[in-house]
Amino acid sequence: MMNTTDPTTGPLGESLSILAVIAMRVTGADGFMYLRRSKTGGLVRSRGSGVDIREDALSGQGPQIATSFPLRRHGTVDGILAFAFSDHEKLDIAESPLKQLASMIERVWEAQSTSDTYREMLEGIITLETELVDSKIISRARGILKDEPDKETVDQIVRHVDSVLRPSRTFRTLRLILEELHSEATERHWTGRAKWLLQRVHGMSEEEAHAYLRTSSRESRKPLLDVARHIVERRCDTQKGESFDLPNQPS
Repeated sequence: MMNTTDPTTGPLGESLSILAVIAMRVTGADGFMYLRRSKTGGLVRSRGSGVDIREDALSGQGPQIATSFPLRRHGTVDGILAFAFSDHEKLDIAESPLKQLASMIERVWEAQSTSDTYREMLEGIITLETELVDSKIISRARGILKDEPDKETVDQIVRHVDSVLRPSRTFRTLRLILEELHSEATERHWTGRAKWLLQRVHGMSEEEAHAYLRTSSRESRKPLLDVARHIVERRCDTQKGESFDLPNQPS
């Protein structure tokens, strides 16, 4: 069955866009465009930047110079990534790096299917866990019904049901994974904002900003999250467009 969801508007949509922008700038392309398969099987424009790419350029029939790469999910081509160039010489020079970058982008495109895989796994876990709880309760209840229930049997079934309904090992594991993922996502959110500020306000490169945060965390003996949050909050306390001091800034 053809997947008609649009990866460029999904969870990894921003990654797909920024990687295509990098490919465009590295290779000197004048623009890029994503196309995806619609429910009817046709191609639909999705995201793009730079010059507008005509669809006839993808087949080499129009005057525009362009090259395109198929994007697959589940082994089926359900998208296309196209780049436009001002002349054939630039396209020839860009051919090799574009293939490498397009291959990387296709892996991100394919990774959109990961959410479907996780969803299927979680639904399977929920179904099996529920069936297991149901089976444990029914099994004990049927055993008790063989005899005439009394207060002791009532206490037994209550204790049994309480035991069965306690969080299972699977539940505890999933909760731990969720907490770890939430912690990592929170740290990345704040470190991403902090690095962006260090690059924009202090002119650092991405590598320098990353090194500064790591060094500050190590020297202050504070978690990276706290260091990044402090930088962002200090920036918010200053007026827009002004710089702010950074203690122990590495050279």
